[in-house]
Amino acid sequence: PGSTFVFYYGGHGRSSGFSTLKGEWKYQNVVQIIDNHFNGERVLFLIDCCASGTLGTRLANSSNLQKKYACLASSPPYIGTSDDGDEWVLNNCWIQSLRSNHGTLSLSHIVEYVSDRTALVLGDQFTVFLSDEVDCSTCDWLPRRHKGHTGRGLMLDKLEENIPQEARVSMECNIGDTVFYKHPGGRIGVTSKVAPPCWFSATVSAKIDDGNAFALEVFHPSKNFKWRVDSVPRSQLINSIYMGQLWMLPRAFRKAQVSLAKEFKYIDFSVPVSTVLQVSESGNTREAKVIDWRDFDWRAYLRNLDESNTSLQTVGAHVPVHWVHNDKEALLPLEHVLSPEVTVAAFLQSPASVRTGEESAWAREALVKSMESSGKIIANGTAQYGDSPLISYDPEGDKWFPCKALDPNAISLGVLASHAEFTMPGMYCPVCYENGEWALAPMQYIRKKERIRDVSTSAKLQHRTHDTVQRTEVQEGSVGYASPESFFVFMVGHCEDSPEGRDDQGDAALYQEYLASGVPPKQVVYMKDRQCTMANCEQNLEKLLEETRPNTTLVFYYGGPAKPSGFQTLNGEWKYHQVVKMIENKFLGERVLYLLDCDSSGNMGRYLGLERNDKASVCFASTPPYRNATDEGDEWVLSNSWIKSMRCSDGKLPLSTVVELLCDRCALVLGDQFTVSYWGDVDFSAGDWLPKRPQGKLRGPLAWDRLDDHVPTEARVSNDCAVGDFVVFKHLGGKLDDRYVPPGWFFASIVSQSEDGTLLRLKVSSPLTEEQWTVTEVSRDRLLNIFWMSQLSRVPKKFGVAQRALAKQFKYLDYSLASLTEISLRDKNSIRDAVVADWRDFNWAKFLRKIEKHNHLDGPFGAHICIQWKHNGLEEIVSVKNIQKPSYNTKVFLESLDSFDDEERRLWVRKALLESLTTSGKVLCSADSKVSSSKLSVYCPDEDGWYDAESLDPDAMPLDALTKHALYTLPGFYCPVEYEDGETDLVPLQHVRGRRKPILERKHIAP
Repeated sequence: PGSTFVFYYGGHGRSSGFSTLKGEWKYQNVVQIIDNHFNGERVLFLIDCCASGTLGTRLANSSNLQKKYACLASSPPYIGTSDDGDEWVLNNCWIQSLRSNHGTLSLSHIVEYVSDRTALVLGDQFTVFLSDEVDCSTCDWLPRRHKGHTGRGLMLDKLEENIPQEARVSMECNIGDTVFYKHPGGRIGVTSKVAPPCWFSATVSAKIDDGNAFALEVFHPSKNFKWRVDSVPRSQLINSIYMGQLWMLPRAFRKAQVSLAKEFKYIDFSVPVSTVLQVSESGNTREAKVIDWRDFDWRAYLRNLDESNTSLQTVGAHVPVHWVHNDKEALLPLEHVLSPEVTVAAFLQSPASVRTGEESAWAREALVKSMESSGKIIANGTAQYGDSPLISYDPEGDKWFPCKALDPNAISLGVLASHAEFTMPGMYCPVCYENGEWALAPMQYIRKKERIRDVSTSAKLQHRTHDTVQRTEVQEGSVGYASPESFFVFMVGHCEDSPEGRDDQGDAALYQEYLASGVPPKQVVYMKDRQCTMANCEQNLEKLLEETRPNTTLVFYYGGPAKPSGFQTLNGEWKYHQVVKMIENKFLGERVLYLLDCDSSGNMGRYLGLERNDKASVCFASTPPYRNATDEGDEWVLSNSWIKSMRCSDGKLPLSTVVELLCDRCALVLGDQFTVSYWGDVDFSAGDWLPKRPQGKLRGPLAWDRLDDHVPTEARVSNDCAVGDFVVFKHLGGKLDDRYVPPGWFFASIVSQSEDGTLLRLKVSSPLTEEQWTVTEVSRDRLLNIFWMSQLSRVPKKFGVAQRALAKQFKYLDYSLASLTEISLRDKNSIRDAVVADWRDFNWAKFLRKIEKHNHLDGPFGAHICIQWKHNGLEEIVSVKNIQKPSYNTKVFLESLDSFDDEERRLWVRKALLESLTTSGKVLCSADSKVSSSKLSVYCPDEDGWYDAESLDPDAMPLDALTKHALYTLPGFYCPVEYEDGETDLVPLQHVRGRRKPILERKHIAP
């Protein structure tokens, strides 16, 4: 007694329960166990899974519960999360709250914090259910931290005060449209009900002050309750596209609706769930309770329909109910309800009144009536838009796709039934996409094509060309590019965790250096620490771009945390393509320089020139694509090297010299591979990419000990390095196949060597373009060993699980086709164009959900690739057997599983993973056959040390270890090993040595 029980679940969820390894754990079973056996008074549910808010509705509809319940859910009832779990928003917010609690942190405050973070980072609607007895203003829902152990407190800017540009509600929002409103907490409307501060979906009921404010009808998803808010400023609302939601439809639901319609019946969505009905049945009055249509077993209904081969005689509106007398579910005609009084829309009196040839029209009318009962109206888009090209928003893919409007009378019954996927009421329009697929979309999700310039930023990768663009010449009489007045500088320093040296050589020092160089203060914007919210960054960048003019250079600097897809601001991910899009569309000058000091910063180079190809753009990145920095940021190598170069800039300092300095410094100090990418006509011999210093303020010529002339002893290539091994080679800059490649350190394989082993012939690889070239007579003492710069790729979460799931269906991922390769594929009965997508960008979690939903993946056995269709921008896994162009040598893998026993099937699963490994240029081998010892020392790049391990038989290694090769970028021989802690791994042979002392005690490294 007097205690609180906290129940946490993170993982897969359904509308009815948690998906455990061996079955579904029903919500009602969980609640029943806790309510019956917990001896305390309060229960707190923290639920992080799809449809988690449904647990709250179960609690709201339960009677005779003995405890006080609070349920905090990462998603609304019956709606999946838009995230794959990688952000851990609920967890990290709760941890931050735990660390900040010193006895004054209320449940209401915590809920507001999590709700804002969930909306901003994920675009999801955080959902809360509280029992009527729960007081969310109390401060005792978290353990109180001891004095001296509390954090800084919850200081996140409130979302309604910092709504990102793309989340705002436009002036074109109309009455009936759906928006999202943040309830400030407290009483709901004029009722006695209360709710904590949360974001709720709402319908616009009136426009106020010329559309700058709205009257709203707000919906509470857990308590199935609506209330009215008289006036809310438009600036404090979020649009429905940013928080786009789709129901998790029950299996066979759409098919069941079509079957009902063909019998002139339909589901009426207007009767509230849990309504108790008095029903006339066979001369008796019975009691039934309305259940949610999303909980009804539609598959069982269809089976019963097929088995009986009969149908209900009553046409018109039906509702799913639970009979009280026999504990069974059924579809009940509303015509049989005695009380309460239910208004039923006029429809067909009886099947006998349907004339021959009118059956399809009445079936269509049944589905239209069903739509209308859910507050939706089908509109004729051709009357409004004509043949105008349109785009329609897809919440699941978070993209806009080209389409055209259709006449409602032309679409199928199945398309009409698909309205149930969407949560919002209002007008719906049938559309046809470019791939011929028909759909029914909310009018709020449809735009004329010219209104959105970029339908799919990622899709534009497939249309990139590498034509150079001539830089605009400086007009006579205007300032030159080297003049400080011609620079505009935008800096984001999200580096509060690395304060040491910041003011002397970090982002703060770089900001002061641009001012000291003579760049006008109004042309330099510096966002620092707590200012680094996404809304602040976007608004201030846009404001600076509006002040730019021709014949200028924009410098964009970012230092802080990042992901392969974007910068991590305080409250969300600022996507690389969003930054480039804004700059290339709104910057009025001709040249853009990106200085990026963060993880995976080399990925930014992929987006240069996607929006407009009339800018000359250069991206200097402290790390290659998909790789983390080996340093925590305290060294400030990028910023202090750039400062040093600025102080030596006389207007003639070549950009290539600065690049060489940065490459040497990153390699020597950090062991990182500095990466340069560019777009357009960039002259690396020009000296005007830095502001020209006055003659009296120059610090002399830029000089340093070049790394290739002074290789440290521990970085040198050993004498036992052999043909096939990898080293790191310094390219001094120059043209390769008519394209300039700036100076840099690149990984290279040894092709051959001189008799004395001092001179090597190398094949060099670029991390950005996947180009290779050969260099000869390279001195061994001018190279670096791979342990000095060895780094692991950032592998997508759930990638290994997805590879094993593929292998269990005797399919595997083929790495041999380069990303961005344009191909033609056979798609059903047509040939369509696509582009090969990078497997590291593919949504493997979504792919796994698809497999789990259908229990299989269509297509033949063998090799598969990740692709993106050109006609709709969607990503997919397809068989290489479908490739029509270019010609592709399809390897025969497995034709049939007939007569295979279980053991043979297991062997083919392993063989699938081995084939996948082979396509990446890797070969499995036994370490003891190469090193002549089973007792090994293995180099771990993450720990930068050697650890004890033993050789494993390749045939005995676990399947999960077979997928770990993807962590490494190097081809060649790979060996399975087992460390002393029992963990198995697959590592490059070059990382393996016969055991020698001393060996570090190996720490367990989570995969």
